[in-house]
Amino acid sequence: MRKVDYEKLLNNILSTKKIIILHYDKNLNLIYFSEHAKLVFDNIKMNSYISDIFSQNEIGDYHRVLNTGLTADRIIKINNVFYKSEINPFFDEKNNVAGILELLELIDEKYRLSNEIKSTHIYAHTESEIDINITVNNGTIYTLDSIITNDNHMRHLINLAHKASESNSPVLIYGETGTGKELFAQGIHNASKENRNNMFVAQNCAAIPETLLESLLFGTTEGSFTGAKDKPGLFEIAEGGTIYLDEINSMDIHLQAKLLRVLQENTFMRIGDKKVKKANVRIIASFNEEPFAVIKKGNFRRDLYYRLNVIYIKIPSLRERPHDIELLTNYFIKIYNKKFNKNILAIENEAMKLLKGINWDGNVRELKNNIERIMIFSEGNIIRSEDIHNFMIKEGIKLCEVSNSAALDKDLDNFIFEEYDNNKTFNEIVESIEINIIKNALNESNGNVALASRKLGLPRQTLKNKIVKYNIKPIY
Repeated sequence: MRKVDYEKLLNNILSTKKIIILHYDKNLNLIYFSEHAKLVFDNIKMNSYISDIFSQNEIGDYHRVLNTGLTADRIIKINNVFYKSEINPFFDEKNNVAGILELLELIDEKYRLSNEIKSTHIYAHTESEIDINITVNNGTIYTLDSIITNDNHMRHLINLAHKASESNSPVLIYGETGTGKELFAQGIHNASKENRNNMFVAQNCAAIPETLLESLLFGTTEGSFTGAKDKPGLFEIAEGGTIYLDEINSMDIHLQAKLLRVLQENTFMRIGDKKVKKANVRIIASFNEEPFAVIKKGNFRRDLYYRLNVIYIKIPSLRERPHDIELLTNYFIKIYNKKFNKNILAIENEAMKLLKGINWDGNVRELKNNIERIMIFSEGNIIRSEDIHNFMIKEGIKLCEVSNSAALDKDLDNFIFEEYDNNKTFNEIVESIEINIIKNALNESNGNVALASRKLGLPRQTLKNKIVKYNIKPIY
């Protein structure tokens, strides 16, 4: 019977699978490498120290594995090619860490991009104030349990979201800016037994131009346009999971037609490609404007709306659920006590009355930002009404309206007079006033261009053009 060379057989298998094995002793000297490593690493040889193979800033994970006995994973780039690295502890007969066994596996662009999205969300979760214990390996940081409410209608919507998670049908969410649309979208994804182990990928449709959004969603093929490379789109990255299209009402009407075909046929093609790909992904979309108003203006296709609107969730504004203001305020106080190492014990009744009397155009996000600001500057361990007066930034805040309305008119007169007094031309005066008005609208909208454009009564694109023209960088 012919003797089998198992090492040669193993090397052939590893080479076919494009997997490399590297074995280091406890001093991180290389004591074994598989045959395929010679094709990837230049001048690799036995007894090489780890820093001869990888750069100094890449070897921290190896020391952690030696010290903790725990496996580490990472994505690394070797000669412009990406590999998934699994760094495993190697134990001796006494169960002590005696070295490291590293597996390097060649990965495609789709895997790399999905890993980057996961890493971004993991970092966001680490830096977040949200005090919840959930998995973030699928690109999310929220579940439906993350929704803070005592409102009966909100509880009804949470139950509806749980039922929605049992199917793979499209979901359309409508709510004003800051009401928590993505929180519901991520919650539905994480409640789904079918989707939650795969990627949740979110894209704001108002954030980038139409041509870039198309390539981002569907991917590109090399040569389809100047500089184009073979690159998967979000529909491929989110395969088996969920793609969340935020502010879909801002999507160009021509791109809407392509998205409609995806919903109808469950297929798509990369830009410049002739190969049809299966769209195995759930679509959740959101409007930040009333859907039928957008359709009536001719800015959104009626047929696409009905395709998306299989399951419809309308999130109420914060002013429609005022009882949640106190609950959310106390929740944010708890969060920022921890973040800022503060010891705010309570908020006095008069201060809470002031908060409940505010319109909250920016909804929960605006409340959260203001509580953060108040806690940064307030002294003592109780938030008082004077803290609200001193540190709130709010258009039309009721506590300021009566006392400051005359002063506001006077300030505007003074502003125009000062501009005129500086011997500026008429156009320069108008531009100065316009810049200030736009800055104020953006600051009051927490930088949200869509909300600012509605406040000003300007088309979104007109406002964007003016922001670029005047190089406006708001502080909010």
